[in-house]
Amino acid sequence: MIRKALIFISFFGPALADAPKVDCDNAMTQTDRNICSYQDYQAADAVLYEGGSIQPLITNSCLADLTRQRTDEMRSAYQTY
Repeated sequence: MIRKALIFISFFGPALADAPKVDCDNAMTQTDRNICSYQDYQAADAVLYEGGSIQPLITNSCLADLTRQRTDEMRSAYQTY
């Protein structure tokens, strides 16, 4: 699984980094929305690393909480179908 993720990132990562400029206030396509969400993530992630020595703990705790929440959402959606 990790190998597939690394291959995906190495293949598509540069394309995301060089993404075209889009109007995020008026994103019309899924590609535009993906680019905007990626840009939002990068901006938020940059702010996170301005913290001190406890920052990794806060970041990892937040990621773990979000992962649990998303897993529950996906499980719920799967069970309704």
